[in-house]
Amino acid sequence: MGSFLDVCWMAVEPRYVLEVQSLLQSLRARDGVHDNTHPSNPDRTQTFDGRGRNNYGGAVWTDDEYAAFMAAEQVSYRRVRDFADVLAGSPGEQFTTTAACEIAGIAPTQLGAALGKFTTWMRITTRQEHWPFACTDGDKADPNNPSEFRYGMSGEQAAAWWAARKRTSESE
Repeated sequence: MGSFLDVCWMAVEPRYVLEVQSLLQSLRARDGVHDNTHPSNPDRTQTFDGRGRNNYGGAVWTDDEYAAFMAAEQVSYRRVRDFADVLAGSPGEQFTTTAACEIAGIAPTQLGAALGKFTTWMRITTRQEHWPFACTDGDKADPNNPSEFRYGMSGEQAAAWWAARKRTSESE
């Protein structure tokens, strides 16, 4: 079995954050994993110059993985699809959470909840560890606004996304 970080992702009430952080640090120390390592590959560092997080540019999913997600019917998944349509509409461009949500017609809080559910679905349903789009925040992303996430899709990710959307609309 891998480290605790590989199997447990959960929201934590603010009053328990320090206790949970201490627990995670002790478990990582026990497992020989440091706080700045990528959970699936301890040799791959997760941090970069300045404070922040990223998902290493996201991934291009397989046709079957995209098809499974396009078929997921919950409102949260429809919100993520609307959000991803915005990203795929401008490959290579980085959108703040605020800007992407405004274009997609969803609230940032709705997106946050939807991405949490999407991540759980993704880990259960696919072999992917990364979203089909890039996500980053921190000083390197924007030193003037390091706390707001930036999202985007590469040209390859956008092409795969639109192809999956087209296949879905043709099968309806």
